[in-house]
Amino acid sequence: MNFCSDKGKIIKYIENHHLPDGGYFFGGVEPSGGLETCLAVKTLSLLGKKPKNIKSIISFWENQDDNQGFSGLNNFYWMIETWKTLGLLKNFRKKYSKKIKSILPRNLLQLIKEEKKPQDKKFNTAIMSVALRGKGIEQLYRILSLCYDLRIIIPKNDIIKEIFNKQNKNGGFGLKSSSDLFITYYSLKIISLLCGNKPLNKIKSTKNYLLKFKLWIEISYLEDLFCIIDGLDSFGWHPPCVQGVYNFVCLCQRGNGGFGRAPVMSIPTIEDTYYAVKILDNLNKYCIREKIKYKNYDNKSCVFSYRPGI
Repeated sequence: MNFCSDKGKIIKYIENHHLPDGGYFFGGVEPSGGLETCLAVKTLSLLGKKPKNIKSIISFWENQDDNQGFSGLNNFYWMIETWKTLGLLKNFRKKYSKKIKSILPRNLLQLIKEEKKPQDKKFNTAIMSVALRGKGIEQLYRILSLCYDLRIIIPKNDIIKEIFNKQNKNGGFGLKSSSDLFITYYSLKIISLLCGNKPLNKIKSTKNYLLKFKLWIEISYLEDLFCIIDGLDSFGWHPPCVQGVYNFVCLCQRGNGGFGRAPVMSIPTIEDTYYAVKILDNLNKYCIREKIKYKNYDNKSCVFSYRPGI
């Protein structure tokens, strides 16, 4: 894999944030976070490396207080994703399946329907609306992933139908006549999870939405680029500007090996490092498949070059 710096530097950044409680946290102090612990393990896996102390990671999750209620599903999701990445899911499937099933929301479709425009135009309402953008469908994806991994039966056809009700004429998904990148990304992940490549004809326009010039020139943060690249990769689609993507990711790397969310004025975090490594991994798979090469970043070209291939 062609990286902005050697993989060892990125691995060292991740392992330097493995804390005594067994988890990981970018702040370097306990308590560790479930999100960071899962993404640290995932990042190491993408780099072809196992954590130095897997037993401590198992202990971290086993020592977590069970959060009874809907909000606890997020921690369960990160925990199960950690087990999957470490190849340990079968050891814990029976233990957690019944518990997770007992706290699932009764109406999964409500998580899709909850995306609404703010009722008024007050500043605080608008800010809250942005902060909660796509949270319902993100939560639905996590729940569906849990159900799939733990073999819990779900109303698959009803969910797919409701997801496609969110698709707009431009191919994106979101509120009526207002597509949103974040909602589009999780819609594609749900479709891919539940249907594989079967509905490709229905989402051809979504590919065009993700490749639109306007969408690309507005990219400011790694998470936006991640949504596009990983969304495209879900169905084997490739980015329009390989070199530009690579250059942007390079600019987000910091001296300690970690990545910040933007080329300037951003601190490295485990979450952003995962986004960067996952983008590069997707990029690398495409380049190997298509026999495309891209140049190492040389600090001379740092913007997207919107054209096919390189």
